[in-house]
Amino acid sequence: MFSNLATTLNGMPFPRGFARTLAKELIGPFLLPVTPRLAMLGFTFSQPFFINALVANIAESNSVSAVNDGYGLIGACVLIYGGIALSTSLYSYYSLRALHMLRACLVSVIYQKMLESDTNTLDNGTTVTLMSTDIERIMTGWMDIHSVWASVIEIALGCYLLHSQLGMAFLSPIIVILVCFSGMACVSAKAGNSQSAWMEKIENRVSMITTLLANIKPCKISRMASEFARILQTARDEEIQVGSHFRWLQVIAATLAYTPMCLSPVVAFAFAGQHLNVAGFFTSLSFLTLVTSPLTAIFQQIPGVIAGFTCLSRILLFLEGDIRSDRRTVFRLQDNQKPAASSAPSAALVSVTNGHFGWTQTHSVLRNINVNVPRGQLTVVVGPVACGKSTLCKAILGEVPFVEGEVLFTSRIPSVGYCAQTPFLSNLSIRDNIIGFSPFHPGKYQEIITATALGPDIAMLPAGHDTIVGSCGAMLSGGQKQRVSLARALYQETPLLLLDDTLTGLDQATEAEVFARVLGAEGLIRRRGTTVILFTSSWRYLSSADYIITVGKDGTIREPGHETELLEQKDELFNPEKNTETAFPASTDSNASVTQQSHNMVVKGKASQNLHVQASQVRDLDVYKHYFGTIRTAVLVTFALSCTLFGFGGSFPTVWISFWSSNSYNAPNAFYIGIYSLLSFLQLLGFFLAALMALGPMVTDAGSKLHSNALTTVIRAPLRFFTDTDTGAITSLFSQDITIIDGELPERLFNITAGLCGIIGAACVIAVASPWLALVYPVLVIIFWIVQRLPLTQSQSANFMETTQGITTIRAFGWTTQKLEHNHYLLDQSQRPSYLLGVIQFWLLLTANLITTGIATSLTVLATQLRTDPGFTGASAVTLMTFSGLVTIFIRDYTAFETSLGAVSRLKSLSDNVKAEAREGEDLHPDEQWPKKGSIEIERLSASYDPSAKLTIDDIPIQHVDRSTLRERIIGVPQDAVFLPNGNTVKDNLDPSGLATEDECLSVLSTVNLDGLANGSHGLHTPLTTNHLSGGQKKLFGLGRAILRRIIRDRATTDTESHGGILILDEISSGVDAATERTMHEIISHQFEDYTVLEVVHGLDIVPHFFDRVIVIENGSIVESGSPAELLQRPSSWFKQLLLMNSACDQP
Repeated sequence: MFSNLATTLNGMPFPRGFARTLAKELIGPFLLPVTPRLAMLGFTFSQPFFINALVANIAESNSVSAVNDGYGLIGACVLIYGGIALSTSLYSYYSLRALHMLRACLVSVIYQKMLESDTNTLDNGTTVTLMSTDIERIMTGWMDIHSVWASVIEIALGCYLLHSQLGMAFLSPIIVILVCFSGMACVSAKAGNSQSAWMEKIENRVSMITTLLANIKPCKISRMASEFARILQTARDEEIQVGSHFRWLQVIAATLAYTPMCLSPVVAFAFAGQHLNVAGFFTSLSFLTLVTSPLTAIFQQIPGVIAGFTCLSRILLFLEGDIRSDRRTVFRLQDNQKPAASSAPSAALVSVTNGHFGWTQTHSVLRNINVNVPRGQLTVVVGPVACGKSTLCKAILGEVPFVEGEVLFTSRIPSVGYCAQTPFLSNLSIRDNIIGFSPFHPGKYQEIITATALGPDIAMLPAGHDTIVGSCGAMLSGGQKQRVSLARALYQETPLLLLDDTLTGLDQATEAEVFARVLGAEGLIRRRGTTVILFTSSWRYLSSADYIITVGKDGTIREPGHETELLEQKDELFNPEKNTETAFPASTDSNASVTQQSHNMVVKGKASQNLHVQASQVRDLDVYKHYFGTIRTAVLVTFALSCTLFGFGGSFPTVWISFWSSNSYNAPNAFYIGIYSLLSFLQLLGFFLAALMALGPMVTDAGSKLHSNALTTVIRAPLRFFTDTDTGAITSLFSQDITIIDGELPERLFNITAGLCGIIGAACVIAVASPWLALVYPVLVIIFWIVQRLPLTQSQSANFMETTQGITTIRAFGWTTQKLEHNHYLLDQSQRPSYLLGVIQFWLLLTANLITTGIATSLTVLATQLRTDPGFTGASAVTLMTFSGLVTIFIRDYTAFETSLGAVSRLKSLSDNVKAEAREGEDLHPDEQWPKKGSIEIERLSASYDPSAKLTIDDIPIQHVDRSTLRERIIGVPQDAVFLPNGNTVKDNLDPSGLATEDECLSVLSTVNLDGLANGSHGLHTPLTTNHLSGGQKKLFGLGRAILRRIIRDRATTDTESHGGILILDEISSGVDAATERTMHEIISHQFEDYTVLEVVHGLDIVPHFFDRVIVIENGSIVESGSPAELLQRPSSWFKQLLLMNSACDQP
């Protein structure tokens, strides 16, 4: 179906073109429910005439004609109630079918738009929220959209019939209706904006949780996880507060909607009750029901319909967003055609002329770029940190939004091999990540595994090539992720390969081997004749380059050339100080033995852990206890009493009318109308209080506590949990499930509780006329039991998240069509159980309505043949008019409630099954000054944490220290810096704890040469967009955050004798130029002068200048330890061999 829609959409503007085309495509399915809805209307309006005839028949003497007419009434009863049952089921089925088709179209078009969007504006939280929360609210709000127009017709016809029965007295309930309608109009006018504000808060929180989960490891290292949790819970509380305004409007709207049903009979009978007989009373009451029931329905449906349109407008607004503007052009030189003066040289594959590239309209990162990339050669683009190398790479990919000049391809290239600085990997096996959407060729695959030196790494994994890499490649080290990304690019055999600092995460020996096997003189790329552009801050690759492009700090290109022309200028290009980086050998033996990276993890070759629970667990009594346990007892008691009051007030007034019609107490009319008014008011009061409790305190209590418990569980979970579990499944808990707990769950709970009280009351009234009818009630109980046995489903958002994170890679490889088709497949798979569940629900509704038909028929048979009391029979017949609807709504809402309760069950399963990383005995909280000496002692430590191992800091064994305290006291800087979602300020990102002053923050930014981030008019409160930061700037920002933590810690320390501590760094200088690396270590030496600094490094050139001790690890064991000077004096030193390995080619 979407292919037809996409074909029609080609060339049409979003969103108006999409809205028109969508309406045209779905007009047929959306009109199918009209016919059964009209049939429902006809059968419904037959009920008052049937009740009038039934009561009149019973009131007659027991004549032969009356008995014969009774047989006709029995047949009419079967026809009317059977018709209602069949038409209701058909209407519900066709509505379900149309809405699932709508959901398929919306999800597909959102995904397609995401594939075309500008990466500069694409937000992960937005797409996930639109795909899950917004579309589900459209599904919920539009399920009965046809009842809006049908209710208008029913109200008009009901008023006409009421006039025929009551005369001008029919105006009195109309006045009540108009007053309520005016109130509803005011409420509805505010509901749209209120809901939009609520959705924005949800979107912001989902974006933050997505960022946290994607960076959980560096978050834990840098102690950002606890700060993230605090900010997230604050955002959650703000979200509940903003959402409470919308829910308060829902309570008011629901109460106004129900008011006419409660008060209209009161005012109508107050004016006309004394002139009515038994038949007239119940006929008028049935007509009033025909007016007030649809009015109540329409009032309740309008907020949902408006909410659906609000969500649809959000989707259309997303579709209006900027699409990727690919300014690249393709020029193919024809045979015997001479190139024009302005065209690229024939030997060039890519040519950039007068290029200006930037991420904002006011600032160009690169200016006056004129380069020609030679075909079939290795071109190295080299320059310092933040000079614009990655921007040039993205410009060649067509991903930079603001472009002037020309990016020209001299031949058409269907796809480009691309390896991003931060590798994008799908949550699939290593093999599936490498082959992508290409056919599997064992020979080529093995060749690439060898070239990228992945063989030994894969051999260490229990599942080998079938090992699932986890979300964002969480099961692999940084170097392994880079090599898998490189292997994928090589497997695709693209004519152009772009490598953006691809080898920075490797140790120097592995880096040298991979470079030689892939890019060396005899490497795989050379044999294929592929054009390669390598973007790097390291000049060690220049000796192997065929062509070199240097980018200055000012964003301009120096005169391109070859190695001999440029190596002499390297000091000028990077830093006035001497550059100490060593060069790679021009070629290396491809079979050389190299040091492998150690692995401290055991990888399980299994699919991601499934957080979904079985249906039996969802229905477990513990789930109910867990949910209701988060709500205050006083709130629950008030809710239960209010629902009971509602049920009593809704049922007994019908019985009271039977007393009134026969004047059972021989009292004046005012007596009966007074009691009737009191009962109706109690019903309305119970309704209001129950709705207020369900959508007010119950949401606030449960929503905050369930989110806090789940967030605490995730923050305290071991890293193993995140490698075994799909991040999309965890995100779904905090997006879709939390939204269900805020909205659908309390609404359904209110509906089923109030509905159950109403059903019990109605059943008692029906049985008053004939107690024998109570015998069929157990059958209805069996139906309800079957309903709660239905399987439940949950949708997934992982595919959307994954695509957003890797959109640049997907487009570079030309996989947009394949990803769209894959999304269609996943969508079909997710739609199927939801659709079948709906069909089963409607089959059960049909069964329940047919049972109601049986009850009505039994009532008619007993009344006409046994001549029961006319008053009680009329009360039972009128009650039956609403009983069928009550049962239908109860079954539908109970099924939806069970599905919604699955959200609570999944959150409970998360809390119960995910054990905290803290172990028994880790409860020690040292004093605030610890560690002040920074003395680290390690004895018999292994990755398995043998009980005999010993690791102490300042004489305190850390296996007894509380882990959160440990991460708080040790300052850690991860390899990849972590940032809050775009839109948060510079200060929020630099000081997430909020403990630093603005002067301290500005001083730190100046120290790490990033003071330009706060130069705007808002200073430190300028929104920070991480897309505009280079990889090196992000690392400097992470270092700045560590310095600020040290300043805060020193200020809080009361001991003036020492401000020592421990600083742990994980390859923070990988991927930066030598000058920046030296600057970073000079900053560390100065800022952490009294600290013990422990750094994991792969690049060794800087070690002799800044480190006091070196520890060399081979295959997970320490093989050497000592000072750099001491180790360099040893003839067989491991450290010396590793250092000399990279100095095989001396600098020219």
